[in-house]
Amino acid sequence: MLKNGGFVRKKRKLALYGAVEVGKAPLVITTGSIACMLCYKILFYTVPERVVTLEAAPPKMGGFSSFA
Repeated sequence: MLKNGGFVRKKRKLALYGAVEVGKAPLVITTGSIACMLCYKILFYTVPERVVTLEAAPPKMGGFSSFA
């Protein structure tokens, strides 16, 4: 499902997590490259980057303050 972009066609999100230095980033980059070759747009970010984005987002946009 990763190598043929099946998860993209099914509109599923991909999130990888695990220990440091086990190969998550290369797997995500390769999967994203395949999605790009299939003419899909991709978004790649780390958890800390996403947390900063959510902290800055207004509540109506899904920011953390909407959970308070």
